[in-house]
Amino acid sequence: MESAVKTVRIIQIAMLVSIAMYVFIGERMAPGPRSASPVLFYAFFW
Repeated sequence: MESAVKTVRIIQIAMLVSIAMYVFIGERMAPGPRSASPVLFYAFFW
């Protein structure tokens, strides 16, 4: 039972690290901000 808990804990840590990695890579590879037209902004979010 103790080895199963240890295995689950290792899997949880690995998943958390992979999520953090995806966030970091996504933030670095994301395109820069665009200069969108205010008309489009108001049309979508009004």
